[in-house]
Amino acid sequence: MFKQQVHFISGKGGVGKSVFSCSLAKYFAYCGLNTLLVQINAKDSHSLYLGTNSISSSVIKVQDNIFSINLSPLFCIKEYISLKFKSNMLKWVSVGEKKINNFLNFVPGLSDLVMMGQIYFYFTAKNKKGSLLYDKIIVDCPTTGYSINFLDVANIVSKATKKGPLFNEAQKLSQLLYKNNSTLHLVTLPEEMPVLETISFLKEVREKKIINISFIILNNCIKKLTNNKYNFNINSVLDKEILNLYKDRNKRELIEKSCINYLENNISNEIIKFFHIFASNNKSKICVQILQSLIKIHAENFNE
Repeated sequence: MFKQQVHFISGKGGVGKSVFSCSLAKYFAYCGLNTLLVQINAKDSHSLYLGTNSISSSVIKVQDNIFSINLSPLFCIKEYISLKFKSNMLKWVSVGEKKINNFLNFVPGLSDLVMMGQIYFYFTAKNKKGSLLYDKIIVDCPTTGYSINFLDVANIVSKATKKGPLFNEAQKLSQLLYKNNSTLHLVTLPEEMPVLETISFLKEVREKKIINISFIILNNCIKKLTNNKYNFNINSVLDKEILNLYKDRNKRELIEKSCINYLENNISNEIIKFFHIFASNNKSKICVQILQSLIKIHAENFNE
């Protein structure tokens, strides 16, 4: 379960990919693995789920076995230049951030390439003993609308350049993306639009052979309100407000069941379900409860 070193997490906006990313990091940390949790040029949300200070574009230790960073293209290209052209670094810094950003925006795919290149750097980084610095890397990707280009950036740049330094850097990423070192998990909801977008995204990823896909994370499922064995009689409910609440809940159950059936009939990947968590505004409690579910799933798989 979750055997690969690098785990890319994507999904439609608002489905819970960030909270799952943080929960997966906590799960790997619980297993005693040094884990790097990466945001991609995003408004920091991981600090809320981990209960830490704000996370920026430098790797910091946020919990035992968990390190975190919020990558930006500007940070990544500065890191790349400092590694490749140490003697010319001062000249580049003196150019100014605005001009560097203009350069990043001018070259199609360059921003994605330098961020993916930084992930590759963490993927290959070693400690003083020669072991991997990070046992697991979790990448909280952009939403599905932008993830295709981000994940497929090596192919896009390779086709656009054909040769040269950018082509060479893009080719290196094949070791990260196209071998069994990484995988993609998609987070979705048991609702019509997220399910349809998930199926469409899966199809495009497979057709382009971008990356292997492991699990579909079905988030925010609801538990069945009643059990038929009790022969619950809806007509016995006298309170109209309670009756209407029950009818709304029952309607949602039917819609959810229909969406899940449609998803299962159109994909071959294993689906992991997480039920709705009532945690008020305490985001970190959500992570703890998902962590407990992941530990339970791990135990069930281990016992098998």
